[in-house]
Amino acid sequence: SSTYREHGGSHSVYCAASGSAAAPPGGPYPANMSGWMAYGPFSLVGATAARATFWHWTKSQLSKDTFQFMMSVDGLHFWGFKRSGTSGTTWVSEGFDFDDDLLPTSGLGQPSVYFAFIFESDGATQYEGAYVDDLVITKTAGGTPCVVTCSASVPGGTTPGASERLLGTRNASRC
Repeated sequence: SSTYREHGGSHSVYCAASGSAAAPPGGPYPANMSGWMAYGPFSLVGATAARATFWHWTKSQLSKDTFQFMMSVDGLHFWGFKRSGTSGTTWVSEGFDFDDDLLPTSGLGQPSVYFAFIFESDGATQYEGAYVDDLVITKTAGGTPCVVTCSASVPGGTTPGASERLLGTRNASRC
């Protein structure tokens, strides 16, 4: 986690904070990097709707380096959306519907769903990177929402180059 930039609270997650070529918050991020941070698996069985909301601050090489937010129903194949360039000098709110028509499959009804943030760069130009904060995943089943809020802290002792997992706390029943 990072205290360099934060949207809510006192920490956010920085795209290049760990791994074999970790960079300090503020960047620049390493060339040719691929950083992953995933939450899951979690169940969307019985869900009539499910949505992830979060804030990000991004400064990357336009069309070359990307901040991605994606889901998977098998832990291997991920689908979603990407952003590139800059969010300006402000944080941007994003939403991700697990049954978006643009996805090849829906996460609704699936017993094992993953949500991931991915940052990838090429070898040309590096900028500051991406930060993520205030992730909330909401599952609605039978009209009752279940909210999981994920903090910016990650487990200690992470192996360099390994994926980090978001820590989640369940704030409602029926999750």
